[in-house]
Amino acid sequence: MGEINWGRLALGALVAGILAFLLDGLLHAVLLKPLWVALAKSYGQTGNEPGDPTDFVYYGLYDLAKGAAAVWVYALARKQLGPGPRTAILAGLTVWALTVPIPLGGELPFHWFGRRIAFFWSLYGLPFAVISALGGAWVYRPKVIAGSPAQP
Repeated sequence: MGEINWGRLALGALVAGILAFLLDGLLHAVLLKPLWVALAKSYGQTGNEPGDPTDFVYYGLYDLAKGAAAVWVYALARKQLGPGPRTAILAGLTVWALTVPIPLGGELPFHWFGRRIAFFWSLYGLPFAVISALGGAWVYRPKVIAGSPAQP
């Protein structure tokens, strides 16, 4: 049985984080854009206001954290569930649940955005979280301990 390989975990986190960043851009700038524009208009804005350039730093760090969480969950779960795509998918589902639908559900009573945005954000974000986790898990390999059988 292998130990956590922190170097490969960091590399997997980077891969998963980059994928998450790109896919979240697609999610919000394309798939959810009409909903975000409608919400902005309900607040008296046009929906096309320029964002702060530092927002990309925030989103990049956030997506790196999600990627790191997915690969870390994968590294821990593979000891019980075995290596491979099934375990990576479960890691992605876990991180997706903890970063998208559960927090969004907790914010709904504040009425900052509607159930429709929360629903489609969760729905569209699900495959993207899984793809990111699969990418990071593909990179991850545990440390092989001398005398133990090698594992993928």
